[in-house]
Amino acid sequence: MSTPRLSSRSTAYAAVLLGLIGAISASDPSFATSARSASDSPQPQIAAGFALYKERCVLCHSENLAGGAGPALKGEDFVGQWEGKPLRSLYSRILMTMPGNDPGSLTPAQVLTLVSYIANENSLAEWKTAFKSPDDLTNIVVRSAK
Repeated sequence: MSTPRLSSRSTAYAAVLLGLIGAISASDPSFATSARSASDSPQPQIAAGFALYKERCVLCHSENLAGGAGPALKGEDFVGQWEGKPLRSLYSRILMTMPGNDPGSLTPAQVLTLVSYIANENSLAEWKTAFKSPDDLTNIVVRSAK
């Protein structure tokens, strides 16, 4: 079986394309960085957390995270309960005890998305990349906005 070869025309197009990318990157260094880091943005993780919240949490914690059958996950009541604690503690609580009707059924990745959504809704952190592991939550501490 022979190895497929590119035509000289295809090779020329590829060289031009690479040259253009190089020129754009050289003139705008943020181009290369933004292209590389777009997949690390926290927004998809937050959106996944929102979708999962609507599916698995809204019944007890309400549409706006204000609480109901379960405690509030946003606002003064939430901050009062979690003040001074790292988000890692919230992660662990959710992982082990939620949802109330099926404790421990959420995967670690799902819980990470939920914590990302809750942190975003409470303006707890301004992170630039998605959380990769629960360890990323250790240094983010819940504080009131006083």
